[in-house]
Amino acid sequence: MLSHIDPDEVLYVIEKQLLERSLSPVERVVLGQTWHKQTYGQMAEHSGYGDAHLKDTGYKLWQEISQALGQRVTKKSLLFILKEHLEQASLSSARQMQENPNTVSNPAVQLPIKLQYPSGPLPLDSPLYIERPPNEEIARLEIQRPGGFLRIKAPQKMGKTSLLFRLMQTAKQQGYTTVNIDLQAVDEAVFANTETFLQWFCLRSSQELNIPPKLDEYWDSSMGFKVSSELYYQEYLLEHSTTPVVLFIS
Repeated sequence: MLSHIDPDEVLYVIEKQLLERSLSPVERVVLGQTWHKQTYGQMAEHSGYGDAHLKDTGYKLWQEISQALGQRVTKKSLLFILKEHLEQASLSSARQMQENPNTVSNPAVQLPIKLQYPSGPLPLDSPLYIERPPNEEIARLEIQRPGGFLRIKAPQKMGKTSLLFRLMQTAKQQGYTTVNIDLQAVDEAVFANTETFLQWFCLRSSQELNIPPKLDEYWDSSMGFKVSSELYYQEYLLEHSTTPVVLFIS
């Protein structure tokens, strides 16, 4: 049974076997988020595309997929019909191999189920990454602006980390130094109080920048931990960095 088909495999099948063409970025959004049972309104909220544009794209896609499969496909029936198609194609391919073990099976019914699709962030060269204009361009411009600030907010499995990797690449291409702070990998004890966390944050930043930590020289309890951490960053870390620094926190 193919009850746990990865949506990226579905996109592959639609492109290579049904439509025989590359999907546009907006089509990938519609198909990928339909697989996750998102409404057009939810897609519009998180993708940057307009609701009407997404609906029109979806309507044309369902018509094109209907013609390819020879049966009517709608947004509501897409998941069931594609799963059924993939299962039938898989059984047909297996039956063909049993009957003719020396015959190469028809590529038209071969499924990419054995391909290793990433379950986490997509690699930089992955053709499966879905761009969501104008979000990527806005993000790239923001990290190139001195003092710029960017917050990426979206539900799980919407590609936040994949986008983060691409912004890091942009920063490196611009000749910037990147500092990547992963808060999910931190022991809970670090969050015991604000001062402990800020000291850890400053030390971790020193490691990322390959600058020897000198926390004792800049940390003054009488001034407070907020001022101490600000001084450490501005007067020590940034002063000793030869290129602009882009700080990524995830």
